[in-house]
Amino acid sequence: MADGNQPSLMVRKFIAASKNPPKLTEKRRAFRKQFYFFYGTLMDPATLARVLQRDRAPDVRPATTVGPRLKLWGEYPARPKGSGNEVIRGVACMIESQEEADRLAAYETEMYAVKGCPIYFDDGEDSGGLTFYWVGDESLLREGTFDLKDWLLRG
Repeated sequence: MADGNQPSLMVRKFIAASKNPPKLTEKRRAFRKQFYFFYGTLMDPATLARVLQRDRAPDVRPATTVGPRLKLWGEYPARPKGSGNEVIRGVACMIESQEEADRLAAYETEMYAVKGCPIYFDDGEDSGGLTFYWVGDESLLREGTFDLKDWLLRG
């Protein structure tokens, strides 16, 4: 205790916090299988299989979505926040479990978060789905394009 038999400021803050725990503003939704749209390294089925910890390469479907122009974070593509009408080419894959969704989030790091997006499959079908978008500092991004073939050759 600090002088005068009063707990220190830090102890008082801990006591106050325990009496008034923060309210969770975002509840975790129940998982449901859905398509995820990938526009970077996860377009590669072998990489995606390793991340998802599947025994074989998952089925991926060529697709597009729309949004702001992709930028680069180092050598990796990033979908910035905001809106836009750029056509973004990639692939979509059905994610089967919360564990798979968690593995994807870990792979993408805390610099990305999941957001809903329209997915337009090359065969004419469309669906709602999820994709990862950039939530890091925008100043870390630069103009540029990502080429999966080049990335695979360097790997």
